Amino acid sequence: MKRLNPIVQITLALTLLGCAVLVTAQLMWNLFPDPDQREAQWRQAHAESAAAQTLFMLERNLLEELGRTLELAVKADARIRSIGIRHADGRLLAQTAAHATQWVVPAEGRSTLSHVLVPIHSHDARWGQLEMAFDAEPAGLLVALGRHPLAVAVCHFALLAGLLYWLYLRRAMVQLDPTAVIPERIRAAYDVMSEGVALLDARGRILLVNSAFHALPGTRWPETVGKKLSALPWLAAGLPADTAQHPWTQVMRTGLTVSGHEVRLGNDAGAGRRLMINCAPIADESGHVRGCIVTFDDVSALQRVNETLSATLAELQASKREIERQNQELERLASQDSLSGCLTRGAGLERGSAALDSARAQGTALSCMLIDIDDFKTVNDTFGHGTGDAVVRLVGNTMQAMLGDQAVISRHGGDEFVAVLPGRDAHACHALADHLRRAIQREGDQEIADDKSPRVTVSIGVAAYDAACMPDLTALIAAADEGLYEAKAQGRNCVRTVPGRTGSGATQSLVQQAT
Repeated sequence: MKRLNPIVQITLALTLLGCAVLVTAQLMWNLFPDPDQREAQWRQAHAESAAAQTLFMLERNLLEELGRTLELAVKADARIRSIGIRHADGRLLAQTAAHATQWVVPAEGRSTLSHVLVPIHSHDARWGQLEMAFDAEPAGLLVALGRHPLAVAVCHFALLAGLLYWLYLRRAMVQLDPTAVIPERIRAAYDVMSEGVALLDARGRILLVNSAFHALPGTRWPETVGKKLSALPWLAAGLPADTAQHPWTQVMRTGLTVSGHEVRLGNDAGAGRRLMINCAPIADESGHVRGCIVTFDDVSALQRVNETLSATLAELQASKREIERQNQELERLASQDSLSGCLTRGAGLERGSAALDSARAQGTALSCMLIDIDDFKTVNDTFGHGTGDAVVRLVGNTMQAMLGDQAVISRHGGDEFVAVLPGRDAHACHALADHLRRAIQREGDQEIADDKSPRVTVSIGVAAYDAACMPDLTALIAAADEGLYEAKAQGRNCVRTVPGRTGSGATQSLVQQAT
C-alpha cells in the first residue's frame, strides 16, 4: 500500500479533527436539529388536533360532516395520505378513500413517522382511535443521513476546510529547508563523483548538488538548492520550453530511467559545451517515486574528437567513392571500344556468354547477329582512314540505338560487329537485322555519302541458339558467320539466317565451315 504524501496526511488529520468538533458540539448543544424528529412532532400534533375535532363531531352525531371534514383535510395537505376513525370494537366509522390500503397498523401500537395513531377517549374511557397515514419514511440510513443538517454541515466543512488546509500546508512546506533531510556523509559520497550530480524531490526541486555540479557553467552555491532544476537559467536555455519534456519530469511521471539525453549550452552558458544527462527515479519501499537523481557529464571534448573523426571518415568515404568512380571509368574504358562506343571483343564474348548461359538455364530464346561493313577496305584505301572511322562510328551508334539495352553489342574486328540478343528467336532476329541494315544505309546516305564519299551498307548473318548443337557462344557466332558468308555471296547489303540444325555432326560441320 502506497504511503500518502505528508501534506495530504496532515490535511486529512486536521479535517477529521474539525469534523469531530462539529459532532461533539451537536451532541452537547444540538446545533443542528433532526428534521425527521421535527416532522414527527408536527404530525403527532396535527393528528391529535384532528382527534379532538373528531370527538367533538362524534358527540353531536355529525358523521356525514365528519367524513367531509376528513376528505378536506387530506386534500389540504399533500403529506397526508388517508384518515380513518375506528371504534374500539374495530369498526371503521369514517374514512377517506384508500385508507384500507394506505393504513398499516404500527408494531406494538406505537405511532411511526408515516403512520400516526391517536386514541380517542370519552367519559374517561377509550372510545376508539384516529388513524392518520402520512408520506413514507426516507428509505435507508444513507438517505436519512444525507438529509440530516449535521451530515450536510460535516460534508461541506470537510471539503472547504480540507482544501484550505492543503493549500496552506503546501505553501508552508515550500519554506522548509529541503537540505535538512540529506545526511552529511551522503554529501561527501557524492562529492567524490566526477560527474555533476543533482538530487531532486518529487516536485523537481534541488535537494543536493555535488562539487562537480559547481563546475558546470552558470551554477552558484547555495542559490541553486531549493529551486527547481528546470528553472535554472543556464540549463533552461538548452532544454525544451515544455517542462513536461524534461528528462527528470519524465522520470517523475513514468518511474522509468532516462539516459543519454544531450543538452547543448548556448554562448551565455559556455560556448560549444555539451552535457549528457542521465536520470534515475528514487522510490520508496512501495514503489512510489519520491525523487530523482540526475547526473551531468560534460562531453564537450569527446564531442569535438567525435566530430573530427566523423569529418575524417566523411573524407575517406568521399575518397572511396572517387576511387570507385575512377575504377568504373577504367573498367568502362577497358571494356568499351573507343571508336564505335560498343564493347570490345573480349568484353562482348564475356557478357554474351553470360547471356547465353542464362538463356540455357531458363530455356528462353537467344539469337546472334554478325554484321560486316561492305567493302570496308576499299573505303579506307580510297577515301582515307578518317572516312573509315566515321563509318565505324555510324554503324556502332545505329546498332546501339536500334537493338536496345538488353542486346550485347561488341566490335569483333575492324569492320565486324557481333550482337547477342536475349529473348529473340531466329524469325524476330532476322526482321530486326533487316531493319538495322536499312537504318544503317539510310543514316549513311544522310551523313556520309556524297559524290566524294562511299555508300555505307552492311551484310548481316543471323543464327538462333540451339542447345543441341551449340555448346557455347563461339559456336553460335560461327553459325552467324555462315549466314554472313551467304549474305556476302548473294551480293552484300542483305541478311541471311542460318537454318536450325540438330545433332553433334551438324555442330561439327558448322564449326569447320566457320574455320
